[in-house]
Formats: sequence, C-alpha cells, structure tokens
Amino acid sequence: MSQIIAVLIGGLIGAVLSALIGATVIRFTTRWALNFTPPFRAAFAAALFGTLANSALGYAAGFGAASIGMTPGVVAYVVLGLLGWAIYAAFVAKLIKHPDTGPIGYRNGLLVSLVALLFGLFVGAALATMLHLALS
Repeated sequence: MSQIIAVLIGGLIGAVLSALIGATVIRFTTRWALNFTPPFRAAFAAALFGTLANSALGYAAGFGAASIGMTPGVVAYVVLGLLGWAIYAAFVAKLIKHPDTGPIGYRNGLLVSLVALLFGLFVGAALATMLHLALS
C-alpha cells in the first residue's frame, strides 16, 4: 500500500514540475502561433490538467492490458499518443483564452499543443544526444 501512495505522490510531483515547464512552452507557442501571450496561471492549469488526464489514460491502459495478460504494442502506443494529444489539446483549447475573443478553440488548441509537443520532442532528443555523447 505504501508503494502505491509513493507512486501517486511522485506522479503528482512530476506532473506539477512537468506543468511548470509545459506552461512556459504553451505561453511561448501561443505567442508564436496566435500572436498573444496567455497568463501563466491559465497555461499552467492547461498543462497540469492535460498531464494528469494523460497520466490517468496511460495508467488505465496499462492496468487494463496487464489485467488480461497483454503488453501494449506499437499500435497501442500510437493510438494512446494520438488520443493523449487530443485530450491535451482540449484542455489547451478550453483554458487558454484570447484577451478579445475568449477561448482559442479546439483547432488552435491542436496547433498550440502540436508545436509544444514538437518542441518537447526536439529538446528531449537534444538532451538524450548530449547525455549519450557525455557517457560514451
């Protein structure tokens, strides 16, 4: 039981730290793609709720697959990745508001979250490359 509590607390701490970085990226990509900068609080809320929803989706899929003795394959990861992107974009679309027109809408939420995703992949690949070069 204590291991489950530790995983949940660690997951929440990780989600908050991820949301702090994600909020900064959302603000940057919104300024770049939509020509305005949302408040940090709204960007943080979108990043935090999107991260928590995707974590819940991943846990549910993992527990569901394990309960029937399966391990997820490549197709499952692609489907979960696309579904996770759609969920994250929904939070961005709902919580990020243009100062004049209100919520940015789902299409712009998809755009902002896609640019943020690509930025995160680029930074992750760069960090992995630097770590690989440092250790070899």
